[in-house]
Amino acid sequence: MTQKKKLTITDVARATGVSVTTVSLVLNGKGEGHIGSATIRKVKDYARKVGYKPNPIARPQLKKTKIFGILLEDIAAPQQSLLAFEIERLLRKQGHHGFVVSMNGDVATGEGLLRILQHKELDGYVLMPFENMDRSLKKIMTNNVRVVLYDCIAEGLKVDHVVVDYKPKVVAAIHDYWNKRKDARIGLVVCQSNVYRMREFQEGYMNAMDKYAGDVLMKKIQISLEETEICAQISDFIRHNRLDAVLFSTDRLARIGGETIARERLQISCVIATDVPVLSGDSTVTYVSLKQDMILIAEKIVKGLLS
Repeated sequence: MTQKKKLTITDVARATGVSVTTVSLVLNGKGEGHIGSATIRKVKDYARKVGYKPNPIARPQLKKTKIFGILLEDIAAPQQSLLAFEIERLLRKQGHHGFVVSMNGDVATGEGLLRILQHKELDGYVLMPFENMDRSLKKIMTNNVRVVLYDCIAEGLKVDHVVVDYKPKVVAAIHDYWNKRKDARIGLVVCQSNVYRMREFQEGYMNAMDKYAGDVLMKKIQISLEETEICAQISDFIRHNRLDAVLFSTDRLARIGGETIARERLQISCVIATDVPVLSGDSTVTYVSLKQDMILIAEKIVKGLLS
């Protein structure tokens, strides 16, 4: 009597007209969200009919290495570049890796870039703020994937976040400058957005203006504009208001603003920002950095990803 040949996963794949990988995913309970319901049903029905069960010894072990997507506002900003470096360094110490993507200052691209990351089936994400973020987060949360937000808060959603208290930093920087120039005119250049950082900068600026009875001089800029248009708006704002100092709310605005000031030799004495540009322009311009501890921030983010 000949022994009946034992069915293999290849036999199931051939009989159902799908790949071996598809059969493996379906029978190991990993097909949902990746494979169509009709295909899942067909594979399961056939396996049940012929009595096929996956070999637990041959079944691939769960991978220990995890890969996390890191979506930055602007990788050209030194502090954000340092943050990405520190996150990757800490992840590697734990046997994991980071995959960095940059919006290059255009927050309107964030939603599309996140969709690209999601197609990679990563183990979690570090996200800086972008347009329609809440809509994207709701979709991610249904898949039970780890997410840590940096520099933003998701209202109404239970998402880990790491933020910097910018308000007192802004007030302190303006206070230090006004101690040297009591009659100074200080302006704020901010994005047209209601995200956490923008609110913090505006509230800090307004608090300082109230405290020192200064004129409120604020310029809101659509960050998705071309750099030439942003340059023109910053230049007009500084000239028209005869500013002595200017506060920039984002790293990209600070870079563009610093380049504009140097190139056009604008009569301004101080630039305040979270990440000041490195320029060879007029040495009479003082750059004040609202410094952040990027190593500590990276530690908090990685702790949130791996908890």
